[in-house]
Amino acid sequence: MEVTACYSDGTEQVVTNYTVTNGENLPKDQTSVTISYTEGEVTKEIAQAITVKEKTPETPKTLDSIKITKAPSKVEYTEGESFNKTGMEVKACYSDGTEQVITNYTVTNGEKLAKNQTSVTISYTEGGVTKTATQEIKIQNKDNTTSDKELPNTGVKVPVLGGIVVMFITAIVSVIKIKRLSGI
Repeated sequence: MEVTACYSDGTEQVVTNYTVTNGENLPKDQTSVTISYTEGEVTKEIAQAITVKEKTPETPKTLDSIKITKAPSKVEYTEGESFNKTGMEVKACYSDGTEQVITNYTVTNGEKLAKNQTSVTISYTEGGVTKTATQEIKIQNKDNTTSDKELPNTGVKVPVLGGIVVMFITAIVSVIKIKRLSGI
């Protein structure tokens, strides 16, 4: 804003040491502010028309979801190990379209990983809203075979005792044949 002082001799000068009255915390029905300038013993005032728009209340952003943007460095574990989040990046996604990297999330089912476990759950709470995401993992049995490489169940039943008996009889017959052939 530029304020100009006009003098009786017809000259004008831009001034900066003026004051504004009623210019703070403007109510929606206010239509002007008062501009005052004093020089010597003379003070002049003028009303400046203004329009005050009603303030639109801000809608606070809320947590919409979370996502894992970088997988952890380790995704293959041995049965019984604990999940290691090193290298994992998790972002919170908000209602206003913004995203933010978060580190204060929790990991559910990350201790003593089970043989058939395929994932852990990542949870984050903000403003009373909790969102989750899933991180896939692979578990190896303690004998270093992964649970998805186990032999499929074909339904064939092998009688263990019968198999042992057949192997025992085969062994005895073989020993008898060897003795006959060698003359013992």
